[in-house]
Amino acid sequence: MVQMGKVAVVLGATGVVGKALVLQLIQDYRYDQIHLIGRTALDFDHYKIKETLYSDLEEGLKEHPIKGDHLYCCLGSTKHKTPQMAAYKKIDVEIPLLAASQAREASFEAVLVVSALGANAQSKNFYSQMKGAMENQLLALELPKIHFVQPSLILGARKEFRLGELLLKGVMKGLFFIWYGPLKEYKPIQAKDIAKAMIWLANTPYETKSVTSSKLIEIAQY
Repeated sequence: MVQMGKVAVVLGATGVVGKALVLQLIQDYRYDQIHLIGRTALDFDHYKIKETLYSDLEEGLKEHPIKGDHLYCCLGSTKHKTPQMAAYKKIDVEIPLLAASQAREASFEAVLVVSALGANAQSKNFYSQMKGAMENQLLALELPKIHFVQPSLILGARKEFRLGELLLKGVMKGLFFIWYGPLKEYKPIQAKDIAKAMIWLANTPYETKSVTSSKLIEIAQY
């Protein structure tokens, strides 16, 4: 029997994946409320949405622990936006760990976290190493249900302009014919497909904790 009246807590709702996720959550009959927690207001309203803004997200969460059923963590930054290493790690590691810890204490049913393809705590690549360390720390919490989505290059409208990413998208989309075999994991993925897969994972029994890009695309077709 499908449980109704769920509360989804979303961190990072103003990002490309977060926005796609919120749009799908408000249309999902299983959710009565979508609690958005962040520093910047979303640019649309809906009767299901409750929005809480903090100038300092970490301190806000510490003072007001989250409550709900499903946690969707879509937080992430870039070196360009967050050049200070401490601030970068706070967004990509420390706040997700804090929120997941609170979700455990509040007996959330599921925790979904946007990670990255190639996340590996032993990687020599800083970004991959950071995401891998984040996954390991959250796994250590032994949550009843947690999934890390590991997308390749994400396609979708963004507020900020990223020239390098724009050029890479053009090249990768033009090479559509190579996304087979071992290269299928690197096929660009739409933000809306990541969002759809996250909602499916939250509401469906599924054993694999780290879900790579090709599997996200497959799940989005269900």
